[in-house]
Amino acid sequence: MKSVTHMNARNTSKRLRISETDITAFLEATKMSRGELAALLNVNPASLSRWADPKNPQAPTSTTYLVLIPLLLAAGIEILPPPDQAVVQKHLATFKGLGLLKEEELKNEKTKKSLYRAIAVLNSEEVESSRRLFVALQEAWKKVDESLLHKR
Repeated sequence: MKSVTHMNARNTSKRLRISETDITAFLEATKMSRGELAALLNVNPASLSRWADPKNPQAPTSTTYLVLIPLLLAAGIEILPPPDQAVVQKHLATFKGLGLLKEEELKNEKTKKSLYRAIAVLNSEEVESSRRLFVALQEAWKKVDESLLHKR
């Protein structure tokens, strides 16, 4: 799926942007309505429209933004910018050095695309922030559940 052009995720002056195109592609991929997505995110459906307003786009809150990242990525929506070529070459050299990748495998466009996507995901500060949030939430919910079991 296509997305708007994004800048390098490692460039701290430029942030990953989730666009109306990305939201629409997610809704199509998941067969979800705007109302269902709004309910899932616990936001007013009008918020989805405000995020997409071309004249005055408003970004989702940081927490909603971090929640949207794995939802969009899991649905196959390519929101991440292509990785920097120096980063790609470093990772490919590592994979080759470990015997996990042969040069001829990079001639296969599907393999090359998969590797570039993996490198983009692994090097995105936004993805890392989202992962940390979800790990913390999993740990917190586990403690909540355990405390409920001990109070019976």
